[in-house]
Amino acid sequence: MSNLAEQGARILEAAADVEDLLRLAHEAVHRIHQDVSDDNFDHAEQISEKIHKIREDARRLNIDLQEYVREMES
Repeated sequence: MSNLAEQGARILEAAADVEDLLRLAHEAVHRIHQDVSDDNFDHAEQISEKIHKIREDARRLNIDLQEYVREMES
């Protein structure tokens, strides 16, 4: 595997890792929000909403990085 191909693979793997970690964090906070009905934990819902937005940004970044790697390797 060439150096550029290795670099591209690392970039895409890192982007996928970010998406996976954010998915796990979002699911965990969502479960907390569902299981704790106390109004004192409304911030769990706020955190869930913020993570959701970050997940959307991470997905767009991943798409951009896929295009970057395709161009880099061509």
